[in-house]
Amino acid sequence: MRLHRKLLLLVLAILILAPSAFAQVILNEIMYNPEGDDYHTEYIELYNLGDEPVFLYEWRISDSQDIDYLLPQPGSNQMTIAAGGYAVIIDPGYWEHDSTLYQDQIPADALLLTIDDSRFGFTGLTNRSSLAVELLNDDGEMVSRRTYRPDAENGISEERILPTGNEYDDNWAFSAPGGTPGYLNSVTPVSNDLSVLRHIIQVDYFEYIDRNTVYTEWVVRNEGRDTSEVRQLTFRLRSEYSDFDSTLGSLTINESSPEYVTTIPKTFGVRVPVGYYILQAVLSPEDDIPENDTTQTAVFLKGKIDLTDDWFAFSEVMLNPPNSPSGAEWIELRVTHDEPFNPSGWGVMDAAGVVGWFPQNSILLQPDSLYVLAENASVLYWDGIREEQMIVPDEWPQLNNYGEVLTLVTPDSSEYLSVGVSNGDPGVSMHWYDGTNTENSWHPTHYAPFATPGRENWIVYPERDIAIDSINCLLETGNTGTVADDTLQVTIIAGLDGWFIKNDVAWTVTATLADLTVPLGTFTSVAPEPTGSTIWTEKLDPSPLSEPGEWTITAEFVDSDADLDNNRLSTTVEITETYEPVVTGSQTHVVEVTPNPFSPDGDGYEDITEFRFDYPAEMIVITVRLFDSGGRPLGTIARDVQLPGTGSWAWDGRSGLSNGSYLPLGLYAYVIDIRSTDGEQRWRVKGALASAGGR
Repeated sequence: MRLHRKLLLLVLAILILAPSAFAQVILNEIMYNPEGDDYHTEYIELYNLGDEPVFLYEWRISDSQDIDYLLPQPGSNQMTIAAGGYAVIIDPGYWEHDSTLYQDQIPADALLLTIDDSRFGFTGLTNRSSLAVELLNDDGEMVSRRTYRPDAENGISEERILPTGNEYDDNWAFSAPGGTPGYLNSVTPVSNDLSVLRHIIQVDYFEYIDRNTVYTEWVVRNEGRDTSEVRQLTFRLRSEYSDFDSTLGSLTINESSPEYVTTIPKTFGVRVPVGYYILQAVLSPEDDIPENDTTQTAVFLKGKIDLTDDWFAFSEVMLNPPNSPSGAEWIELRVTHDEPFNPSGWGVMDAAGVVGWFPQNSILLQPDSLYVLAENASVLYWDGIREEQMIVPDEWPQLNNYGEVLTLVTPDSSEYLSVGVSNGDPGVSMHWYDGTNTENSWHPTHYAPFATPGRENWIVYPERDIAIDSINCLLETGNTGTVADDTLQVTIIAGLDGWFIKNDVAWTVTATLADLTVPLGTFTSVAPEPTGSTIWTEKLDPSPLSEPGEWTITAEFVDSDADLDNNRLSTTVEITETYEPVVTGSQTHVVEVTPNPFSPDGDGYEDITEFRFDYPAEMIVITVRLFDSGGRPLGTIARDVQLPGTGSWAWDGRSGLSNGSYLPLGLYAYVIDIRSTDGEQRWRVKGALASAGGR
């Protein structure tokens, strides 16, 4: 290992040319009892007091029994510590064990080093007794030495207080938790640092003059080593929820000696809209530690609410929740205010006068958003609600299962809005949808999961609106070469954009060619689920279209609904007078695909579709290819599969597809090439396959 080290350091000496400098590098921190498993996370920190960088090639660490040479961290060749910079020497096991203990703690500008041995010194940095740690330069001369105290708590290092101070106990102290690898020691005071702290805040509201009086005390302390410069302490009041930002006053802090402390009482008179505000005290200009130049606190200031503004509207209420697991009453509110605001101080009151108040630390509410005031956190079991939408008040008004009167109460105890909520079935929420505040304003949720906390209600859609999203026609030619043997399959994909559609849906299909119109039939199908799509397929066997030409096929809903523009859709299909026969040998053959449509979504229902064959051959060989509605190939889903002449083959909706995914919602075309095993008979069959959506 020593030879290996010598070669590496020789390479480093060639790669890195650093200026020669007087060795002013010192031991600055020793972490000898790290948090957790500490045998590979010990570290020693160096600090360069000088004004020139120092190349640490051939520098060493010793415990008087063993000497370890410094090396760059794995993957690096850097060994130069900057003037006024830090170097952190970490046990080599830190990298060997992929530790991440210090990855977010050590600054990027700190130099990372390790050693050429498996541990520091002879046995590592023990915490059971004192140990002398020595820093030797490239000539082997000791330039810094510290005998640290034992029994440090886990994750606590020993730090030098003043970098220019001595190596003895009066200049070393235990660190803050975690130590300070690569930056200013936690026990080292900075040169120039005033801090400001809040001491007391009290608010009295005088309703007759609509004015808040804010009583405060602030503490300013000199945390630094030197006399501070003259500073300004400015008081500001601002809102996080509006453009309000006001300076309440300022005063001058004169030069102060180290450890100087002063208490500053201030009283402010404020007239603002009701709500939460941020009261700040800010020292300027910034000093060496700007983080403690500002202190702030949230204060609730009263004022008169403008009830002519839009604030909230009731949206949905769960009066009678299910027993488990989502057994919590809740009230969904829509924010109608046009700007974000904090709802602290608002509440919802029941008929008995019990108010569920928004907590004082309520989140900022966004315009046109939904929030759920909930009895407890089990409301999160409902699908779709996000945790940041849930607000649990300190007290909950127990809602009456058989109807309730709810009132929104403002922070100044005014009643903003009252509504009467009608009775709902257990586990079914009530939606408030027309804003008329009558019994007919509330409707139960008609579709599973029978409640939508935190989501748009079904009732925000038009009351009844079905849309035809697509139509497709597939002409299957017979094997006689005449149109009399054709089959026409019409498939539409329909979606429900509204609600309250409980009955079956009637739709008609009509074919037109120039002045010729042929009704193809009226069909009844089950209505789709809200916001979902359903595939409806009708097969006309034989096809009623015999006149050659390009026919227009139109599907249309029989009943009218909220939007007539999406109730009708057309496509075309080409009819020719004769066809080439598609079969040789026997003329008797049948291919059936069932179920069609199928739904390869893994729910255990119609996940598999089956191709059933009835052909005049003892054994047949099939190849099945699938295409999308635009004729683009999707894959060969069966290749040279051998079956009995009367047999079947099942498909899972995925095998053989080029993209490896399950077949999504849509209409597809299949082409099946069939031959007898003796090769004397061949058939080709085309058809349509509908998928109701895969995984």
